[in-house]
Amino acid sequence: MLKKIKNSPFDLNLCLDYNIDTIAGTYLMFGDVNDEMHLKLLNALAVLNKLNEEPSGHIRIVLNTTGGSTLSALAIYEAIQSNPNPVNIVVQGSCLSAGMLILAAAQGRASTPSSQFLIHYGGGSYDDYFEKCAQDRQNAMFDQLICERSLITPRLLKKLNSRETYFGAQKALELGLIERII
Repeated sequence: MLKKIKNSPFDLNLCLDYNIDTIAGTYLMFGDVNDEMHLKLLNALAVLNKLNEEPSGHIRIVLNTTGGSTLSALAIYEAIQSNPNPVNIVVQGSCLSAGMLILAAAQGRASTPSSQFLIHYGGGSYDDYFEKCAQDRQNAMFDQLICERSLITPRLLKKLNSRETYFGAQKALELGLIERII
């Protein structure tokens, strides 16, 4: 249960400017996975944790992303995992690429029926050997966490990563990436 605060800096109109619904304990996380998304999440979690009356009160994130930086996704994953209050994520729209790691971080994971998902091997063009090694390391961490937090085996993940694999909510449920379709 969140505190209802009158005449506070946390009023609903102000918080909606930052995609935070303080009454419902919800943060709307939309857009590219990057350092800015990470910073906005940290701010939202700080506000929602401060307003939470119960030490184990849940925080909800509504996620819609086409992906982005694997490194930023790893930082977001760690922020969600280390949050003092449990975080649940509902995918509404897209959860593509790096967004899959963000989804995996949540204690509870759900999706709307029409949401779309994408798993693929992250990469790009590299200026030097060290950039390629860093990306390979990030991909290995991504793969390990996805396998730990779903029903996907390393062998199946290798197959899914061999091409861009798009699928819907029902397949995400079968793969253990979400627990329910709402």
